[in-house]
Amino acid sequence: MVVSALPLIDPVGVWRGVRGVCRDVSDLREREAALVRVNNRERVLTRIVRAFRDEVNPEAMLAVAAEVLAKGLGADHSQIFRATQVSSPNLIEGRTDYQLAAKYGEANAPDASDILALFSGGTGAAEVLRDAWQSLAAPARFQSATNGVVVLWRNMGRGPWADDDRLLIADIANQVGVTIEQLAHHEHILKISRTDALTGLLNRGAFIDALSRHLSRLRPDMGPSVLMCADLDNFKAVNDIRGHQAGDEALVKVRDILLQSTRPTDVVARLGGDEFAIWLVGADRAAGEMRGRQILERSKSLAPFSGSPNKPLGMSIGIAVWQPNADENMDQLMARADLAMYQAKRSGKGAFALAPAAGASP
Repeated sequence: MVVSALPLIDPVGVWRGVRGVCRDVSDLREREAALVRVNNRERVLTRIVRAFRDEVNPEAMLAVAAEVLAKGLGADHSQIFRATQVSSPNLIEGRTDYQLAAKYGEANAPDASDILALFSGGTGAAEVLRDAWQSLAAPARFQSATNGVVVLWRNMGRGPWADDDRLLIADIANQVGVTIEQLAHHEHILKISRTDALTGLLNRGAFIDALSRHLSRLRPDMGPSVLMCADLDNFKAVNDIRGHQAGDEALVKVRDILLQSTRPTDVVARLGGDEFAIWLVGADRAAGEMRGRQILERSKSLAPFSGSPNKPLGMSIGIAVWQPNADENMDQLMARADLAMYQAKRSGKGAFALAPAAGASP
């Protein structure tokens, strides 16, 4: 109540009472408090959006979001998960799983798997109490589709979540959804710029970058590694006689052969046309020769793609062993493997040849 009043004084100056009016301002105070809360939410949201805008690196945007989100809503931990589609033969459509994309807070954040399971079922928001923790979670969306989940954790001793917190996390989650979509586009562009469109293997530029990084990290005590250059034999006849679609199918088959013959730690690339390269990490000469024989044996499955019986589709491989203590740069290493590959072709094709050691006479 707001009271306005004046004293009542008689003619001789004695106080006799009070006259005034009272006004109920409960609704006004409530509106003012609501306006303050709205302004506070706007300030926090603006701070987060500005942080997104000022962050140049898309891959760091979610980390920035997690930190600003935790500080803005008074949370001890903040976690941002990205949605991933998981295919299963038992499902007509793939189910949605979530992977952690960014976090803020101490390392001992509570496990959010039970909360994420709720969002896989399509829930709109969630609050969970667990031991000394209370969580507040909301889906991140882009164009009405859920592409992530934002989860906040606060210790029970800091008080419960307020309605303003629930409204704010919903607004911020929508901004996070836009950021996740931007990151997905960035990753897609990066992937197509580094991979061969037909085979999905690394392209020449990406392979050279990867090889350069590997060589810069290897030390003499790590032992040798092996570079293999592979080129198809009689591939032109496949395109000329059977058409480019058959040629593309043959290249995809070569990709399968190379991936089946290498480890996940190895680097496999299509350099262009019918040229491929393989970097065998931590392999010596014996391992390189064994891998070469294995690839050639599997390349016999290319015969059905041949353009004609007298021009069978096969593969020639050049093998160069790189020693960390050798005075050899990347270009020289690739040149040795390439010359060895041409030596295999000159010797009758369908074989591998070992390049002389770095600095040795050919």
